[in-house]
Amino acid sequence: MITWVVYMSTLITGGCGYLGLALMEKLSRKEFNVLAYDLSIPRLNDLRNYYDLDFTRIKFIKGDILEFHRLLEVVKRFNVKNIVHTATVLTLESEENPPRAFRINVEGTLNVLEAARLMDVEKVVFTSSEAVYGVTENVLIDEDYPKKPISIYGVTKLASEYLGLKYSELYGLDFIALRIPMMYGFGLSYTGTRPINYIIESAIKGEPAVLKFSGEMKVEPLHVLDAVQAVESSLKTRKPRSKVYNIGISKMYSLREICDIVKEHLPSTQCVFGDDPGTMIYPARGPLSIRRAREELGYQPIYLPENGIPETIEKYMKRRHQ
Repeated sequence: MITWVVYMSTLITGGCGYLGLALMEKLSRKEFNVLAYDLSIPRLNDLRNYYDLDFTRIKFIKGDILEFHRLLEVVKRFNVKNIVHTATVLTLESEENPPRAFRINVEGTLNVLEAARLMDVEKVVFTSSEAVYGVTENVLIDEDYPKKPISIYGVTKLASEYLGLKYSELYGLDFIALRIPMMYGFGLSYTGTRPINYIIESAIKGEPAVLKFSGEMKVEPLHVLDAVQAVESSLKTRKPRSKVYNIGISKMYSLREICDIVKEHLPSTQCVFGDDPGTMIYPARGPLSIRRAREELGYQPIYLPENGIPETIEKYMKRRHQ
């Protein structure tokens, strides 16, 4: 039995989200004590359908990122030494409700940073986004590329990065921001915001995938397990030279190309594309340079769509036949 007050813990805000759950699975299997801090907790049966979790090392804590004193109490009580901050309001909801996006994405980040400062947390890893760059040229985008976000979401992510950098400068907090593009891969997800998962799941069900986006829309597909790898590497790397890192595969694919890859493994796949260029949600037009993450964090993506999509299909099919 684990004595949580004695052992060091890793707190994941938004721990029951898509990335949070995948990260929780990996860390718990590597003998981390993991706290999932979230507004809602999935049913255990749903979790067992998707994840191999070591429940002896996991605690689910219902909490709001805006409740500072609640967050502070959890960090203190469970001797939290690392925080992975994934809690966020995504692009579409941010555009529909900017005040809510600001409170959760920016004020929520400030609460995490302040709790970390007061409780001497060793490291904060923040999951940022490619959205901070805005619409880019079709060139390799490094971390110093001009930041001109065009969405409320991108603005809040960039503001949160600056807060983290300032806390690092003023208080010596070990802070890392990871700029992440479109994710896909097996797991509990909201398919409306994950087009690749939506195409795969529709094909498995024998239904057409009807997307509002143009088939020529280019994206940089990042397998969720590569995103997990990046977070894990960030937790292990103490005081790296840089504070901000691109995490991707340095290669772009059109949604039509993605659909064709799915069709290679599920021949009945049908994709019906719209005319939305997707600029608001996925503005980057050039791939992310990951040289800095390779050199300083040891990050090396394992999956391209050519092997990541069949791996994802296999896992969904296996779950479907259980």
